[in-house]
Amino acid sequence: MTSAQRRYAIVSFVIGPAVANALINGLLGWATFRGVRHVPIWGLGPSVGPDTLGTCFFLPFFTCLIVTAVTRRHVRRGQVPPLVEVPVVLRTLQGALGRLVGRALAVGLTTFVVVGGFVSAVSMSLDTETMTYGSFLTFKIGFSVALGLVVTPPLGLLALAD
Repeated sequence: MTSAQRRYAIVSFVIGPAVANALINGLLGWATFRGVRHVPIWGLGPSVGPDTLGTCFFLPFFTCLIVTAVTRRHVRRGQVPPLVEVPVVLRTLQGALGRLVGRALAVGLTTFVVVGGFVSAVSMSLDTETMTYGSFLTFKIGFSVALGLVVTPPLGLLALAD
């Protein structure tokens, strides 16, 4: 990677998405659960488990759509050079994931199954049925930032290599 690509990757695939995910998910958590003192871990109404599972699909899905489109546009406009030497893993993913919407669906569903399955298992093993509103918001923001830090850099590098 060139220094311009590294700088672009840090800002566009790490710092920017971390801030955006914290703000978006903080606002979503506030809008969904404001006025509630305790948030149930699982339940028929809004609760931690389904909210987290939704994040496991929608965050990677929309991240893929946005980061890929923006990065491709920046490469076309010459704002960042494309990756010329593409690692074998990225080349394999390019072929396997195909078009943008299919790529976003594949990433969202894979994250939902893998990360969502793990988070569901952990949350079901907890010896509690609720979280305080503040604890939930802290968890939601932290989880979305962490998940974004896992999925965004590979998706961005894949877009740089397209």
